[in-house]
Amino acid sequence: YSFDRIETKGPVRIAVTITPLGKEGPIEEGYRHEGRVGMRNITPNPSFEVATLAGFPDYCWPYHSRDGSTGWRHRVGTPDASLALGTDSPYHGKHFLRLHPREPDVSVGIFLRTVAPQHEAPQPYVLSFYARTHAPEPVAVQTKVHGRNRPDVVVQGPKWARYSMLFDVPAHADSHSWMLIRATGQIDLDALQIEQGREPTEFQP
Repeated sequence: YSFDRIETKGPVRIAVTITPLGKEGPIEEGYRHEGRVGMRNITPNPSFEVATLAGFPDYCWPYHSRDGSTGWRHRVGTPDASLALGTDSPYHGKHFLRLHPREPDVSVGIFLRTVAPQHEAPQPYVLSFYARTHAPEPVAVQTKVHGRNRPDVVVQGPKWARYSMLFDVPAHADSHSWMLIRATGQIDLDALQIEQGREPTEFQP
């Protein structure tokens, strides 16, 4: 990201110095593709409270429909970032995640990579989240999981409301599976939950 606007006629030498952490290196909690095994809500960091990189939550991968073609203006930490943590009246905890496309005909969102719990046969799961928008018009939220688009949900108004959609986790789900949540207008997301079954239950942080 640091070199997207450098004008050069030849190679650019980049030097990297790595210092071993040694015994003082932190041992961080991590999750594999199965998510939080043993918990009803398998989504890690479901209300975006953990942010190793200031301004963007852990366990989320950013999505931009014109990735790289606009000078990476959607990068995290800039005043016009398309994806950023907010603190203004979250639904749960201290943070929410704001998706805010900065250009026309662009969608932004997040990939979740912990959506492959292991089962011997296909199982029904449900995604639920709280959302709101300050946009003057309703905003459609699109989701895609295990290679299939799911029906859009429409977010309207500045008050938090819960939305949900069903999907099936295939038997022996691929460890490279992912879920994409994206929108073409400004929305705030909070309290994500992925759980087995057909109806969302009370949010589990």
